[in-house]
Amino acid sequence: MIPRGLGVILVALTAASAFGLENESFESTDALQGWQAVVMTQGGEPVIRADQGDARDGKQSLFVEASDPADIAIVQKLALPAGTLWRASCWIRTEDLQPDGPAGTGGTIEIRALDNRLVGAGPAQFGTSPWREVKVPFRVGDSGEVNLVLFFVGFGKGTGKAWFDAVRLERIEPGGAGPVPITGKAVRGWEALDEVMLKYRDRIGCSAATLAISMRGRLLYNRGYGWLDREWRVPTDPDTMMGIASCDKPITAAAIRRVIRRWRRGTDTRLFDVLQVKPQGPVADPRIENITIGHLITHTAGWGGNPCPRDWATAAAHEAGFEDPIAIEVLLGFVVTGKLKNPPGAKEEYCNFGYDVLRRIVERASGKTFAEYACTELLGQSRMRGFHDPSLAPRQGDPPLVWNYQFDAGEVSASTPAMCRFMERYWMNGEPRGGTCTWSFFGSLPNTTAIMAQRPDNINIAAVFNGRSDVSCDDINLVLQQTLERIMAAR
Repeated sequence: MIPRGLGVILVALTAASAFGLENESFESTDALQGWQAVVMTQGGEPVIRADQGDARDGKQSLFVEASDPADIAIVQKLALPAGTLWRASCWIRTEDLQPDGPAGTGGTIEIRALDNRLVGAGPAQFGTSPWREVKVPFRVGDSGEVNLVLFFVGFGKGTGKAWFDAVRLERIEPGGAGPVPITGKAVRGWEALDEVMLKYRDRIGCSAATLAISMRGRLLYNRGYGWLDREWRVPTDPDTMMGIASCDKPITAAAIRRVIRRWRRGTDTRLFDVLQVKPQGPVADPRIENITIGHLITHTAGWGGNPCPRDWATAAAHEAGFEDPIAIEVLLGFVVTGKLKNPPGAKEEYCNFGYDVLRRIVERASGKTFAEYACTELLGQSRMRGFHDPSLAPRQGDPPLVWNYQFDAGEVSASTPAMCRFMERYWMNGEPRGGTCTWSFFGSLPNTTAIMAQRPDNINIAAVFNGRSDVSCDDINLVLQQTLERIMAAR
């Protein structure tokens, strides 16, 4: 009988593999020896068995197949010394692995605390892919116990096939002895900020963090914490770039507003007047033609919030034979074949896809990548520095990039000094800055926690961590601001 109910089972597992893994290559007669399969499905039972015809290590691998949508995790509980650093890895292959609606992850490996809090995650991999090794560094919490989870599809359901093999667990010895490294210039009396950053870096369980504080164009504080490389040996530079998740939205809003001002148009400009789209079938809802740039900025396009419409449009594009990466114009060609949930402008529903579309308009209008536009046009720099497009290779002379910036961390990577330079010039809604205001914006994805804050005293705060847990961005922002206020009052 396959256990059901992911949250319950992850906490309820009793046998822990101490300082190692049991049946790490699934070579036992019972392929699941040492592991537990956790399944949630409303359809038929999935297939979970050994596959002797396809193995990466040894004679067999673990094969998982679901014809009906299912949420499937293969779990082993580990007992490890509290506070130690480890790297879990697994070779994974997929065949037509597809989410059925929204799904948090699939075709990957994660480390989770016993309360199911995320500790470390590899990138999701849907579709068909050859054998690839997924590696996840992580720090063990105070309890000394974690769950190593192999996800077929998780936090949502999916169908298809996946193979898992050669799971490994390796202890990481950080370079040098002593405390977590801190880089950048120390400022006497500001040490409490370092304590806050180290505290939340540890609570999140990530390897790297950066902090920048500016005021009236001057950088008051900028430091890096932890390690920027996968092996946790290279200290994080203060200007290290990381994925910033939804903190790219204020930057996108400023960019699209600048573009339409140069066009001598307003935010009431209709989307399909500026982006040429070929419908991939009959236009089902003529109201879609009324979607404006302003609707995209304010999340009121009417086509629904996350994860729609991008997920179902991507699935439709794959079914029609389009291969990744699929252009935004193609996805919009499928979006126009669906009905709107609400009239444009009628209801706000937070939607990442709308901002994907806005970034595409900026790129088409400028002939530059979005990161290049942000650097040269928004910040007035002579070249791209401080922002990076994860789909592009790093360039010589750029600030360093943290190791997992490409994996579930957002469409834009940035350094905290660059984020402060942006906040010096623009409000969070993308309008040019003037006067005083209190404004915060947060970004959160599996491999990033990002914070931007503008204060009425003209101080700006940017903090980024290359991981995520149940720690609230609001909590981190509040503590950072309270700590800064105490520091400023004592000066």
